[in-house]
Amino acid sequence: MIVKAIAGQSITLESYFRDSNNLPILPATGQIASFTVRDFNGNLVLSGTGTQDSNDPSHWYATTILPASAVISLDGREKYRSTWTLQSVQGSLSFTEAFTVYPYGDPVRTVYDSDVIVLQGTPFTDSVYV
Repeated sequence: MIVKAIAGQSITLESYFRDSNNLPILPATGQIASFTVRDFNGNLVLSGTGTQDSNDPSHWYATTILPASAVISLDGREKYRSTWTLQSVQGSLSFTEAFTVYPYGDPVRTVYDSDVIVLQGTPFTDSVYV
């Protein structure tokens, strides 16, 4: 999950395709998951194909660089959208998430990597410290 990204820096996009029983949804023969990233004006910024995780066939990911020329929201409220699409035997599936892009070198908005582990169906508390 991307919360925020820095223009000109690498980002890892990822998605999980699972059915209602939490089993991996496999691609149709010869198909791989693809992604697009669009800015808040709907313009295409990035597109490509993902790599399937060898340990979890439901997990697809791609590491790429967000262009340094990426359009920046003036108030931080306008979001970029990444969309993953997978052609499976069940049909076309997609997953979209939104994230904020900040300018390179902005010392106030440093991006920190973090991992969150939450079991489905269990309560959790999330905190952000600024």
